[in-house]
This record gives sequence, structure tokens and C-alpha cells, in this order.
Amino acid sequence: MQDGWTALYTAARYRHEEAVKALLQAGADKEAANKVAARSSLVLVGPGAAGKTTLAVRLETGKFDKDVQPTHGLLVHEWSVPECEGQPPLLFSIWDLGGQEVYWSTHAFFMVREALYVTVYNSRNKDIDCFGEYLDRVKLLVPGKAPLLVATHALEGDFKAQEPPAPVLKAHGIDANTIISVRRERKALVSAGRPPLICLDEFEDIAERVSIVAPHDLRRCMDRLTDMGELRHFSDVPGLEDVVVIDPKWLADLMAQIVTTDKTRMQNLGPNKGWTSMDALQKVVEMKCPPGTGRVIGLVRLMQHCGLVYALPSGDAVIPPMLPDRMKEPWESIRANLVEKCNSLPKDRPWGWWAAQYKYGRLLDHRLSRLLCRLLLLLPDAEVSDVWRFGALLVRPQRALMALTCTRQETSNEYTLHVAVCAPAPEVLGARVSSLLGEELGGVEVGGG
Repeated sequence: MQDGWTALYTAARYRHEEAVKALLQAGADKEAANKVAARSSLVLVGPGAAGKTTLAVRLETGKFDKDVQPTHGLLVHEWSVPECEGQPPLLFSIWDLGGQEVYWSTHAFFMVREALYVTVYNSRNKDIDCFGEYLDRVKLLVPGKAPLLVATHALEGDFKAQEPPAPVLKAHGIDANTIISVRRERKALVSAGRPPLICLDEFEDIAERVSIVAPHDLRRCMDRLTDMGELRHFSDVPGLEDVVVIDPKWLADLMAQIVTTDKTRMQNLGPNKGWTSMDALQKVVEMKCPPGTGRVIGLVRLMQHCGLVYALPSGDAVIPPMLPDRMKEPWESIRANLVEKCNSLPKDRPWGWWAAQYKYGRLLDHRLSRLLCRLLLLLPDAEVSDVWRFGALLVRPQRALMALTCTRQETSNEYTLHVAVCAPAPEVLGARVSSLLGEELGGVEVGGG
């Protein structure tokens, strides 16, 4: 069975009205979804090399493949559970999220509220505390969802699996929708090689044919289908306001062309420690979405909107998740670099300092990536003297210097954002930074001290 397009795209594309009607009614009415079929999404998270893909392949095929390659971005597998003891058959879409650290910034865009979450970890890894980050990740991204814990490598020889420090909690499932012909149609669409993008008007026309007309009903329908892993709609991204992405896996693959550890993909992008060019990035997007679709610019802006890319006026681009990690570097060394640069400022005006520290609980990578991009946008005319994961040293010629970085305590989940500004009126820029932090991190738990 080949991974491919979703039920909605298939049915809409080939105008299978009954399939479209069933799917949209499932999205508009949860009770209808219960009656259509028993389908759920199963999301696998956990550290790289824990065995997520091996587990997914085993569930899908019933066979163990010891040569499974690491996941770059997202893989989707289909697991059919046959009827048993009078219980109807089930169909699971298994979402296998790449566990390498570089992909953490993309996870937020593929977490849905109504899914089963499983944290997979290597029980032979003595550093079992490391997967606590993944438990926290699910808790923060999908409040109220506690993942099942699955230990791998537990039955090799006389080895006894180590118990995790967190309790095993069962995740909640959903009732979703099954379209009998979807896998056959998906294969046909994969062969066609067309990106799974349809106009919002087309989606509304499809909904109208099954009597979903009122704006609130349409919104509820789209929300349900998003939860079911069928679509994504980014109404606040210029160039994509009127576009519905019908296959989230395709979108994950696109993101994984940019945020990646795959050597071939990195060669296509040509990044140098997180730096590339907007031209190179656009060409990579065009590999997934031909220019003739008119959606390339919108998809590039989506990468910027998500905090995965920052475009400099020079035409260069920064990919925050792929920048060198300096979260363990002491703030004092970064501040010393800022002071050194201040010594070269002109002496014909008074210069003042403004500094602050902001303590938070756990800060996820996608928030820090987006925060870094917005910080760079705060001073678009500034020279990016240095940038890292996650922080920057900005120089505004003859006007201001600013440094921001995020540090993390080794022994806790406490994150501290350090900011320092040197300028004739530093408190003005400092107030803008404080306001920005309030906008981006307003709902984040504040740390102690």
C-alpha cells in the first residue's frame, strides 16, 4: 500500500459525490463521523532512532524490518485492524514524526487534538530522562492528551526494560471517517504528480453540495477535518488565503526539504550552518510545487510565517532550526561580545544600556524559531552580526546594538531569555522587545525566580 493523498482530495478531484458527502458530513457532525466508520490517527513521537518507524512498519505489514531508514519529517502508514469478537474493523493512520532534534520545530504543525499519541523510547538507553521532553511536548502542543509509552529493544537477551520516570497514561481516541476507495484513488493521484492544493471556493462548492453552507458550519467542518488529519488551511498567510492543503503529509514533506538532516536535501538547499538564499529555497519549494500552480510564493511565506525561515533584505535566508545550538552558552560570553562592539560606536552622542531577563517554563522549538524570526523583523535594517539557535546579535549602524539569547538550565525545564540593548534611547527598543515577547509567549508558563 502506497502512502499518498487523502480521502478528501481524492474524492473532490474525481468528483465521487458520495465519498465527498460522507467525508464532509463527518467533519461537520461528530455523530455522523461515528456512523460513517471507525478511523483514528495514531501519532508516534520520541527520540531519533528509538524505533518509531520500525514499529509503524511492523503494525502496517506484520513484518519486522531491521533495515528501516530514519524518518526525515513525516511518514504516514496505514494500519488496518480486522474485526474481532464482534467489534467492527478499525483503520489507523499512523503519523511517524522524525525524532531528530532538527525536526522539533515542525512537530507543532502536525499535532491534532483528536488522535492517539504514543511516545516511543529505546529502553536500552540509560538516559531515559531524555524522552521526558517528548511527553512534555505532547502535553504542551495538545493539552489534555497524555501519550501511551512504548519501550523498544526490551526483549533482547536477558535485558529487562528500564521503567520510565513518568506514569503510563492511555491516550484518548477519536471516531473518524473511512472512504472505501480512498487508497486506490490516492495511488492514482500520486501517479498524476499534482500537489494537493485546491481553492477555498472549490472546497466551499463541495461543501454546499452536501448542504454545508453557513459560515460557522463550514468552519466547524474544516476544524473537524483538520483534527482528522485531512487538511490544513492557513487563512492568515498571504498567498494561501484561498488555498486548502488537502494532504498534511505533503506539507510535512515540503517542510522536511528545508528543515532536514538528509545530506541530499541539504545539498539541494545548499545551507551553511543554517544559512541559505531565498532563491535556493524557492527552487526547493518548486521541486514539490511547480511554478505553474501560482502557489510557490505563498508556500515560501508559509515557511516564514511558521518561523522556519527568515528572509534578509540581501536575499539571504536563515533557517532557525538548523542554526548552531548555543542554548548552553553562558549569557556572560554573549554580553561580553556586545560590549566589545559597543566600544566601536561613535563617541559624538550619549549611549545608554537596557537589559532584562525573562524566565519561563518549557519553551518549545517552534515558539523559539518564530520568536527569533520576529526579533529579526523588529530591526529589518540591522546587520545580523551573528545568529544562532536561538538568539542573535544585531548591529544597527550608528544607531543601536541588540543581543538576545535563550539559555536553559541543565537540571530543569526552566528557560531564560536574556536581552541587552545599547542605544541613545535603549528603553524604547527594550519596550518593543518586551511587547514582542508578550505577544509570542503570552500563554507560556512563567518560570520561578
